[in-house]
Amino acid sequence: MTAAEAETVYVYGICPVPEQSLSLPPGLEGETLLVGVDEIAAIVEVGLDLEGLQAHSPRLLSAVLSHDRVLCDLFQKMTILPLRFGTQLPGLDKLIDHLLSQRESYMAKLTDLKHKAEYQIKLIPEDPELSSDAEEDLKGREYFLAKKQRLQDLSTAKEQRQEELQTLLEFIYGTYDDCVAADKEEDEVKIYVLTDRDSVERLTQQVEAWNAPRPPLATGAE
Repeated sequence: MTAAEAETVYVYGICPVPEQSLSLPPGLEGETLLVGVDEIAAIVEVGLDLEGLQAHSPRLLSAVLSHDRVLCDLFQKMTILPLRFGTQLPGLDKLIDHLLSQRESYMAKLTDLKHKAEYQIKLIPEDPELSSDAEEDLKGREYFLAKKQRLQDLSTAKEQRQEELQTLLEFIYGTYDDCVAADKEEDEVKIYVLTDRDSVERLTQQVEAWNAPRPPLATGAE
């Protein structure tokens, strides 16, 4: 076994072997490679120190974003079955064994994905803002009563925004069969929708319609 074969292999996704040469995006820390076996291939990065990345929060966040960047780039060029962040195998020989053993399963999934694409919808409820101008000319008890009322109104508005967010999530899940929410980051929710490539215009129109009557909940389909 050569040194290269023994290095860990970070896997971004599985794809059909392309008919033409392909320009691959840079990876998390190095170049990405295409490793093919018969009709299927994997987009990988060899020798990545994943444990080192996971032990350092700023680097880990950058790595997660880079993983998404690589997949977004590849989605524009080919049909690809994305793998979650952190997927790694102990060597190229193990990767080849895996591709051979899962060949039929991967081919079936790729055939199903051929005319589909993944789109990301970001849901970011904006915090409501209520003016405090009316309190400026008040004093004493009237000031504290007005401030208390403003805080109560602010709390009610926040609860309403969360209800709108939940209603929107239920609508998305009810409209699209293949969708999943990523881990929530503070107040931001990311929904990944798998749909036909020619449906992106309809999806974009729906996002615009959701935003029309109120401050934006959905920031767009990407």
